[in-house]
Amino acid sequence: MKMTQLSATAAAVEKITPLVPEAPQSVMPRAVQVVTAALPVLGPDAAWGTITLPHADRHRRRIRLATDDGRAFLLDLREAVRLADGDRLMLDQGGHVVVRAAPEAVIEAETADRRDLVRIAWHLGNRHVPLAVTTHIVTPRLRISRDLVARDLLGRLGAHLTETVAPFDPEPILGAAGIAAGDEHGHSHGHHDHGHAMKASAAVDLVGGTGADTARAAWQIGNRHRPVQVVDGWRIRASDEPLVRRIAAALGLRVLPAADAFEPEPGAYADHGHHH
Repeated sequence: MKMTQLSATAAAVEKITPLVPEAPQSVMPRAVQVVTAALPVLGPDAAWGTITLPHADRHRRRIRLATDDGRAFLLDLREAVRLADGDRLMLDQGGHVVVRAAPEAVIEAETADRRDLVRIAWHLGNRHVPLAVTTHIVTPRLRISRDLVARDLLGRLGAHLTETVAPFDPEPILGAAGIAAGDEHGHSHGHHDHGHAMKASAAVDLVGGTGADTARAAWQIGNRHRPVQVVDGWRIRASDEPLVRRIAAALGLRVLPAADAFEPEPGAYADHGHHH
């Protein structure tokens, strides 16, 4: 009798007391889109945190990461993207994570003659050495990751070298569609366009920028194995072809007919070898 009464009481309580569902497990936020530092973030999305990474860890597609204050999230992109300082990783749950370039061992190169600096930038591009062009007051500098082979090359080319620790944020590779993400060598395998042979097309001069812009253009052209002639610290000469014009447009340089004959710098632009 007592058992029957207890069962009836339990049944009555069950009718009036809803079952409490288990608390759902928290879902890790996913970063599904990259907004470059140059573009504004539209809408109310606020910064969820920052993540500081060295250059070698800023070319990823899918990996579990943590913000600088320890909050985990999943980087889940459709394809690997080269992340630059200031880029924002947009989260599927709202908000974004700001990417910061971590200080690391680098080499900075300077020259007394700005033409030599532009010439060195072309050689580094020709060997697919990732490069950041910085400016100290008004003087451009070339910054690369600390590397014994590259340091030897810079020394042989006459650069004054300084080893230091600083953020390393290399130049993006400008290609057929503007900016193309490259591999660890700074080389875009999605756009193999190695015109190693000298072309008979007319030459053009790229002018109108700062010394840093000229160095960037020389590196970009060298990275695609195109020859250049360094006319001065603010003017380089190259073959007149669409790739060269796209690079000039992306860097804000004017393209003019070459004032004189095209006499390319001696170098390794016909060499398929990559820098390692």
